[in-house]
Amino acid sequence: MNPKIIIGVTGTIGAGKDTVTDYLRDKHSFTVVSMGDLVREELKTSGMDDSRENLQFLAKKRTDEFGNGYWARKCAAKIQKLGVAKVAVTGVRRPMDTSIPKKVFGDIYKLILVDAGTEIRFKRLKSRKRVGDPKTISEFKKQESAEHKLFDFEKTASLADFVVKNETTLEDLHKQVEEILKKLNLN
Repeated sequence: MNPKIIIGVTGTIGAGKDTVTDYLRDKHSFTVVSMGDLVREELKTSGMDDSRENLQFLAKKRTDEFGNGYWARKCAAKIQKLGVAKVAVTGVRRPMDTSIPKKVFGDIYKLILVDAGTEIRFKRLKSRKRVGDPKTISEFKKQESAEHKLFDFEKTASLADFVVKNETTLEDLHKQVEEILKKLNLN
């Protein structure tokens, strides 16, 4: 069975990408595929630890070796093997992470961009206390700038079909997602 809808989720660091995909999974029975987990699986087999630096290193290494579409091709293959109706893909970073699934799946692939102000996102990072997260706003801005350059994030963001601003409450975020699903005739 081919999926009926695939929603890719991209966004700035700490904007709420996982919160959106978790909501799609929990409220609307989407199966979640994480681009980052694809990299983590390869990290694990190589014996490297799960730091942001190692994730970036391996992601870049594979794209240098096999082209910018490497991870997107792996993701599309995984989605095809799943055989489910609704898929949410989190961790979409590169333009190819969207263009390849759009070529493979056509109009059933949609991209949501999740964003919030820098200060809000930095506070979220501090509260989640993930290993490797920056300790200062300056480190955060530097890390984000490096990631945007590495992944050509501005180009990816320009491919979004929908934009969600996650700057207030969880309820407001969910409401925005519901509005998108309504436009897609999914709620």
